[in-house]
Amino acid sequence: MGQGGEPREYKIKRYVDDAVSWIRKSVVCQRTGGYEVLLRFNATYEVIPGRDADKYDLLRLVDESGEDYLYPKSIFSMTQ
Repeated sequence: MGQGGEPREYKIKRYVDDAVSWIRKSVVCQRTGGYEVLLRFNATYEVIPGRDADKYDLLRLVDESGEDYLYPKSIFSMTQ
């Protein structure tokens, strides 16, 4: 058992998952989806990792306003 009563394997997996989520991901805006002022069609945006966003099929990214907001995953495609 690790500290806090959780199995050591679970704790290691949680740390690995956290590290993987910090790998930089970029997306391309395929539809502005009613966010024409904040998103540009075909523009590339860097995704800010976060578990809460994934839970609801959202992406957190810095838009054209310079602030980070949540947007639906469905209006973006992942880049290589």
